[in-house]
Amino acid sequence: MLRRVRGRQKKALATAGLLGGSLAVALGVLVLGAEEEEAWQRLEVSYARELSRGRFLVRPLPPRTPGKTLSVAKITRYPFGFAVVETASGERALPKKPVAVRTLRLSAKAVRRKVVAFGAAEAERDATVVAEAAGTVREMLFALGEEVAAGDPLVRLDPRDAELALAAAEARLEQAQGAQQRARTETKNLLAQLLIAREALDARARERERWQVLAARETASRDRADQAENAWRAAAAEHARVKGAYEAALAGARESEARVSLAVAQRDQARLALARATVRAPFAARVAERYVSVGDRVAPGTPVARLVSSDRLRVRVHVWAGDAARVARGAAASVSFPAARDLLPAAGTLPAYPGAAAGFLGRVEGVAAAADPRSRKVAVDVSVEDPRGVLRAGLFARVEIDGGVVPGALLIPDSAVISSEEGRFVYVVEGDCARRRQVLLGARQGEARLLREGLSAPVELVVSGVALLYDGAPVRRLED
Repeated sequence: MLRRVRGRQKKALATAGLLGGSLAVALGVLVLGAEEEEAWQRLEVSYARELSRGRFLVRPLPPRTPGKTLSVAKITRYPFGFAVVETASGERALPKKPVAVRTLRLSAKAVRRKVVAFGAAEAERDATVVAEAAGTVREMLFALGEEVAAGDPLVRLDPRDAELALAAAEARLEQAQGAQQRARTETKNLLAQLLIAREALDARARERERWQVLAARETASRDRADQAENAWRAAAAEHARVKGAYEAALAGARESEARVSLAVAQRDQARLALARATVRAPFAARVAERYVSVGDRVAPGTPVARLVSSDRLRVRVHVWAGDAARVARGAAASVSFPAARDLLPAAGTLPAYPGAAAGFLGRVEGVAAAADPRSRKVAVDVSVEDPRGVLRAGLFARVEIDGGVVPGALLIPDSAVISSEEGRFVYVVEGDCARRRQVLLGARQGEARLLREGLSAPVELVVSGVALLYDGAPVRRLED
């Protein structure tokens, strides 16, 4: 038992000593800092990692110990045996053997530019169907997810009130039409009487004039002239009476026509109310939501169902302004949905354009005229054909838009590029040595970028093993 206690005490003391030593070293680094000295000498190192050109993190070796040799101009020593050195002429720790690399021979060729962006699919038509009449839901004629055609009935309300209103409106219309017919008949008869009265009045006027002339010549008696005058006056009174009756009948006929028009409008309104007792699909779609059940009381404007178009979707993506300049309305696009990848063969999709990834056929519908002030990106709407209805709104989509062909272009793989504060660099092979070249890259094309400046075709580019290279390093090509 005593031995176990002593063993535990020794372990505790060792742990405490280790922690104390680590704290002491850390405190020494903080308090004393690193030691810097000028050292124009050659230094043997067992480890060398380049921090920047001509500046290395190294672990110096004891004198006369074989290792890599550096010509050191300045050395800054740190605890734990490490140091940062600056070489006299920017030389590097040369490996003893050539670096094994894989290369790719690049030549200028026409490259089809692709603009890749991501977004969420939306239904091209997404509508909430509402009841247009008040009533009680009597029948539900659809199921969630069911496809419906334009005009298909969705919900039927209790139609009895609407049917009674229609019957009353039709009765009023029939009554008004009967009154209109009677008014027309009366007007027609009075018009005939008016014509007869007018002819009679004209005849009595001629006779009156003739007898007045004869009486003035004293070839006829004054009594006969007076009789003609009285006959004319009686004909005029009859004409005025018939004319007044005709005008009153004509006004009544016009009023009856107005009543018929009103009755027709009321009948049509009652028919519309009865038709609105059946809620129908406004377009071919799939039912996304249902909001009512049998027995619910609804008012005009009450949501009944949500419909989304099933044959076409729209994907809104946002691209950089430089890419937006290369996207034209009507350009082909290939749209893929990671969550529906297994549906592609069933849908029979083909590439949207030569070189495009397999996906659903899409077309650019429009490009925003201005960039978003927050993201500095431009919105692009892409319509997606889905004739078999295998997709769903809300799916995450990858959109690849045809940006045209770039002649005489070079594609630089991402694996060949080294990024630093000074820019982007690649290594090319000249003879059996690697040469570092600064490049300016353009738009991304999959796992590569278009070269804008820095290389001339043809060129042999290092695509594997670049991390171990430096300018002038000997290389050994690996064969695939």
